[in-house]
Amino acid sequence: MNKSPCELYHIIWKKSRKVNGMYRTDNPIRDFENYDRAQAQALKKYPVCCECGEPIQSDYLYDIGGNLYCPECMEMKTQYVDKYIKEAV
Repeated sequence: MNKSPCELYHIIWKKSRKVNGMYRTDNPIRDFENYDRAQAQALKKYPVCCECGEPIQSDYLYDIGGNLYCPECMEMKTQYVDKYIKEAV
C-alpha cells in the first residue's frame, strides 16, 4: 500500500512533538543524539577558560589581562594572605 507524500508527512508529524524547543519522536536514541548535538553547538558559543580549556558556563568569569578564567580554576589558584605574613620579631 503506497502512501502519498502528504499522508507520510501527517504520520511523521503525529509521531513527533516539540518539547522544550526539541522535537521528540518514538526513537529515544535519535532524540538523545539530536539533544547532544544541540548541546554541543550551544557550548561552542561560550567563552573558554585559559586554564582548564572548558567552556565557562557559570554566571561570571574572571578576566585577568585578557585571559579568561572560570570560577573553579580561580578557586584552585586562591592563596590566603596568612601564609605570606611574616611574624614580628
